[in-house]
Amino acid sequence: MEETKQKSLYLYFSILSLIAGFLFGLFFSWNQGSSAYLPVNNDLLGISKMQNEAAKNLDFAMFWQVWNIVKNNYVDRDKVTDQDLYYGALEGIVSALDDPYSVFFDPDFAKSFTEDLSGSFHGIGAEIGIRDGLLTVIAPIVDSPADKAGLKSGDRIFKVNGEEAYSWSTDKAIKNIRGPKGTEVVLTVARDGADDLLEIKIVRDVIVLPNLKFSFEKVGDKEVAYLALYNFNADSYQKVVEKITEIKNNPKCIGLIFDLRNNPGGYLDVAIEISSEWVENGVVVSERSGTGELIDYQSYNFGNLKDLKTVVLIDGGSASASEIVAGALQAHKKAVIVGQTSFGKGSVQNLNDLADGSSIKLTVAKWLTPDGKNIDKEGVKPDIFVDYVWDKNNPDKDPQLEEALKLFSMTAEEIQLAIKNSQDSHKSETEILLEKANGVD
Repeated sequence: MEETKQKSLYLYFSILSLIAGFLFGLFFSWNQGSSAYLPVNNDLLGISKMQNEAAKNLDFAMFWQVWNIVKNNYVDRDKVTDQDLYYGALEGIVSALDDPYSVFFDPDFAKSFTEDLSGSFHGIGAEIGIRDGLLTVIAPIVDSPADKAGLKSGDRIFKVNGEEAYSWSTDKAIKNIRGPKGTEVVLTVARDGADDLLEIKIVRDVIVLPNLKFSFEKVGDKEVAYLALYNFNADSYQKVVEKITEIKNNPKCIGLIFDLRNNPGGYLDVAIEISSEWVENGVVVSERSGTGELIDYQSYNFGNLKDLKTVVLIDGGSASASEIVAGALQAHKKAVIVGQTSFGKGSVQNLNDLADGSSIKLTVAKWLTPDGKNIDKEGVKPDIFVDYVWDKNNPDKDPQLEEALKLFSMTAEEIQLAIKNSQDSHKSETEILLEKANGVD
């Protein structure tokens, strides 16, 4: 669910093969290595040149020195197999990137991850990422066990079943949090506004991904369509199109609130298709590779909603494909963005399968909005900032939705003034100092 669909192959696959193949070559040339591995012809993999270049600058004898020290001296060495050390070495290569979304999967976890991509899994139903170095809940899935147990977007996970999880990658967290239907997992989380850490007990279940919620809201004698999209699955665009037909067939409808809060993303193609309903022409999103190459993804030229007054709701749980859509509509001035800064999951991962059933999920590119803004770690900033503070005395109160509805009773000039006031009140100290330096009042 957290991965954006990619149909093209990247040059990084070959680079990844070089790195993985290099360690394969080291293991196979060591006369004390495990006999469970078969030799690989490095020339066929095309890595001999890379090995020679690397050997000029690195002393790989130290690798085997560490290997032997561990095998011969570790207190519980009888519990650690050569295969454990082997996979640990491969995992170490990827973890050296210091990228929470690039991960090596051993064969068992790789199989589990592939099943997740197909939509068949048990768990708690929450998207998890890394923010400020901490495991953070991006968004609980609507009506999932996590949602029903009270897990919230923005919760920082400190422990899983009592085990400290400070240094865990997202995939290690997922591996430990997911489990068979009916079993329980306890998450210890920190939450803004809470005085102490919270222990949240969640009973795992089969995760059913909801798609959307749709209604018409009264605004005076007119109506505003409300469409909440919960993920960007393969069938999401078709379901959105069905609602667009209802909107266009309603003569009282004067606009649309597109709610992408707590939407952790999904397929790139679906994000482009949905964005194209507003963006008739031009770039929807750009992809920048590690070489600096920029690939522009163009609109599909639908434009069915190009003239419809639209407000998009986002929050810290809006990630990936949600940020692509919000960023595209904002850059093309097709919508007013209301809420809180999105999560900032603006990177592209490729899943590369290896010979023994293991795999590597590797970040190969980053997303930019059509106006060149970086999504990764920055997120999409709303035009009008509105915090969502849960009120236990009025749990149905939704200040962000209320603000969105107000905009449909305002003139274009009033909306622009509201945007300016909101932006001015949320400027950072750096922005204020830069404006003063440039003589901006």
